[in-house]
Amino acid sequence: MITRSESGSGAPARDVVLYLYVTDLKALRSRLVANGLTPGEITYPDYLPAGECCLMDPDGYTLMMAQVTADTP
Repeated sequence: MITRSESGSGAPARDVVLYLYVTDLKALRSRLVANGLTPGEITYPDYLPAGECCLMDPDGYTLMMAQVTADTP
C-alpha cells in the first residue's frame, strides 16, 4: 500500500509512506537492528493490533512494516 503522510512537510519523499506487510515482524525488526539500522519500536495501534513499526530509508521515505495475520484481509 502507498499513502501520503498527513504532515505535508514539503519534501516529496517525506510525504510518501510505504506499507510493507510481513509474516514475522519481530524477526524482521531484530535483523534490521542487527544490521545497524534503527527501526522504531513495534506498536499495536487499534487499526493494526498485530503490530507495526517504522523505518526511514536513506532517501527519506517512511517505511511502515506491518505484521500480517491469518485474518488480515
